[in-house]
Amino acid sequence: PTSVLVLANGMVLLPTYLVGLACATPITTLPCASRSLAWGQYAFCATMQQGWYVGGVRDGPGTNRLAIMPMTHCWYLTSQLCFLVLFNFFQDLVKRHPVRSPRDLFDRASLLTYWFFALRMVVLIAGGWWPLHASPPMQMMTFYAGVLLGQAALHVPLTPAAERTWARLTDGLVLGFLVMIMTWGGLWFFLLRLGGEPLFVVLLFGITRSDCYAARVCARFAELGQYSYAIYIIHPPVIKWAKFTTLYGIRRWGPLFELATYESARCRDWKEVEDVVGERRPGLGTDEAPERQRWYLDHYCQLHPWSYVGIFTTIMCASWLMTRLVHQPFTKAWSRYLNRTGRNRPRPRRPRRAAARE
Repeated sequence: PTSVLVLANGMVLLPTYLVGLACATPITTLPCASRSLAWGQYAFCATMQQGWYVGGVRDGPGTNRLAIMPMTHCWYLTSQLCFLVLFNFFQDLVKRHPVRSPRDLFDRASLLTYWFFALRMVVLIAGGWWPLHASPPMQMMTFYAGVLLGQAALHVPLTPAAERTWARLTDGLVLGFLVMIMTWGGLWFFLLRLGGEPLFVVLLFGITRSDCYAARVCARFAELGQYSYAIYIIHPPVIKWAKFTTLYGIRRWGPLFELATYESARCRDWKEVEDVVGERRPGLGTDEAPERQRWYLDHYCQLHPWSYVGIFTTIMCASWLMTRLVHQPFTKAWSRYLNRTGRNRPRPRRPRRAAARE
């Protein structure tokens, strides 16, 4: 049942996420001038429902800046919870119409993209990028394509000749992806976001079902998979802290434990800086830009070269600790609790006639 699915798989996401939220709170909530707005958004974040909120509120009338929000990057968790609610529905659809071949997989993913492309364009024009990127309903087609891919990877047979063909095709796609990312990365990402499901299902099917070079490289990093959720949660808070300390010239631990450090920042936090940089007027050179904007361009968005090594090391160490000390122990404890209480088993349904007589 859906309730058991959400209870078993949704709750295990929460502890690690709350650790990341606590890490981000001082620099994404306390500096905000509008405390009521900040803590209202915080309530959405604490319940992993920020996907419904991101992009929906502006920080003041007439501004083109998103309201400051902690853990904005975790909008994806809202979509994941929605997917758990719809998982049985998607699974039933795939069981009724199973994937019969790789071509069938590609055709069905393409058909989904064609159906939803117009809707995505309407949302993009009417609401902007963030509603398209973060709204849970906009992600459900991608999740359904993943269900199709999962069934195809497990059950669609491949001959040795077909496997070799898929290996060459997959390596070619990976090379094309890398070239596009290194050249027209922004345009490539935009096009994939609007209709990239067919390419993704082909790429992932080839990696999972063929002995391509891309699969061999991925296999070498398979152990990192268990830490991927913690990396996803903790990397933005670490980066924001690095930028925050650089912006305000903090070189000692002491000021980080003083409330005045964050009160004095007001709304000059990471999101405002990014938007100030992004709102440069066409034709306005760096030398002609306002003084505050020039300072941000020169110092804030370009950390010291050694900072990136420290950021990467901190993220990897923190994700290892969060996985070992928070995520894995809670997952085991939660599983034991569900087994002991029987909440992971469906409740027997009474016949309708008997229920009506009662």
